[in-house]
Amino acid sequence: MNRQTIIIAIVCGFVLFIFANPSFSEEPKNHTDTCFETVHLLNLKSELNERELEIMIKDLNKCLAKHGFSNVKYTAWKLRGDSNCKYTYLFESTWPDVTTYNKIHETMEYKRVRTKWQQNWASVVDEEYGRFMPLN
Repeated sequence: MNRQTIIIAIVCGFVLFIFANPSFSEEPKNHTDTCFETVHLLNLKSELNERELEIMIKDLNKCLAKHGFSNVKYTAWKLRGDSNCKYTYLFESTWPDVTTYNKIHETMEYKRVRTKWQQNWASVVDEEYGRFMPLN
């Protein structure tokens, strides 16, 4: 199965889950102790920046592994085929809980890697960021 098919299947499954879920109309709960997804929607300013994005993700994932967070991984996706999407890249990670997210973001290693990449980030991408929490 190609990536585009996988992404379409994930989106369709998510939409079906949302509309089949009876708690869809309820107020969202406080999910500090449950998983959440961080999503960066990106347009790279140059095709050359795609390699930089790949290297940055490798650096971040090495940092996560070094600190024992094998259950968390950053992944980048590139839009394929014809689409009316505003963004051509998606950079995401799934976190088991807010405590884990905060713990890794407070390590010196993570701060070093993030600082290294933030210096060039604005010149590399146009970005929107979101943190997605479970609805139920």
